[in-house]
Amino acid sequence: MVLVDGYNAAAHVQAARWAKEEGVLVVMDAEHISEKTAELVSLVDVLIGERHFPERFTGSDDLKVALKAIASRGPHVAGVTLGKEGALAYCEGEFYYSPAYQVSCCDTTGAGDVFHAAFIRALFENWSLMHCLDFSNEVAALKCRDLGGRAGLPSFSEAMAFMEKGKRRIVKS
Repeated sequence: MVLVDGYNAAAHVQAARWAKEEGVLVVMDAEHISEKTAELVSLVDVLIGERHFPERFTGSDDLKVALKAIASRGPHVAGVTLGKEGALAYCEGEFYYSPAYQVSCCDTTGAGDVFHAAFIRALFENWSLMHCLDFSNEVAALKCRDLGGRAGLPSFSEAMAFMEKGKRRIVKS
């Protein structure tokens, strides 16, 4: 698996091409937009953007429309992290919404990076998309309990235990 973020878009386009040639899954942590972003998006399998990426990339302020538009450019999964509201993904004509977990939040530094790392771990576990989203939300929430980008990171067993009993945030739509 290869993780790209588009900050060095030319290099990431080349890395994604090589990965695709070898049958390697390409995941994108989408935040930055440059002249090569559209080309990079066309080469990734899983794109998970930060809250504002879908609108900035597609021009649509309707999140579902934007995720569909991103998926139409190549990614099998087009998703977005929504902070304390959870995460939303689009795959094969279906939307998947995962509410965030409730924790006593101290610092959100690194939560997006942790979400992506947890999502990749979940992909290696061969879990369903919904389970991947839930696990990623939960691990990112647990990270937010402590100050700093790495403090608060749970062990895999702690994450699995919390997932069973953790309270979810209910978001009114």
